[in-house]
Amino acid sequence: MSLRQTDLLLEIVEKGYEQYSGIVLEQYFRQKWMEEERVTQVGNYWDRKGLNEIDMIALNDIDKTAVVAEIKRQSRKFNSNALAEKVATLSQELSKYTVTQIGLSLNDM
Repeated sequence: MSLRQTDLLLEIVEKGYEQYSGIVLEQYFRQKWMEEERVTQVGNYWDRKGLNEIDMIALNDIDKTAVVAEIKRQSRKFNSNALAEKVATLSQELSKYTVTQIGLSLNDM
């Protein structure tokens, strides 16, 4: 591999790192909540149009509680209003649950 190819490889890695690390962070929190919290289901959500994405929904079907989380690498990027708008699109599906909305980041690991 030449120096030029190494530079190209580094550029590819740098461009994809933020997206990749965000996906890994979301997986980490979903797994952590499934193992450590009182929940019966943990997953994420995309609407049919692909417009509204929710990083984590943790349900407790016994207590009828739901935690809906936006996961960001940096906590300052969390927008509670944007999350509330996304949750509003699921109001019918979550109507039987007491819903808590939170932001999670690297600081919460």
